[in-house]
Amino acid sequence: MSENLTEKLQDLLIASPPAELRKSLLRVYLQYIISEHETLPSDFESIACDFQLIIEFLNEADELLG
Repeated sequence: MSENLTEKLQDLLIASPPAELRKSLLRVYLQYIISEHETLPSDFESIACDFQLIIEFLNEADELLG
């Protein structure tokens, strides 16, 4: 990961604490599914796996940043 990308990620986590960012992403994600699809999209499993990686990262970042 480049130094610039690392700095941008650090800026994001400082501006929005990981726990709050996680909650916001979940709300947006669920609202999107509800508004765009009356049922789960066909590639939901793939989307959910990617989303789970983001959630795990934010949980770990939240623990490290206290």
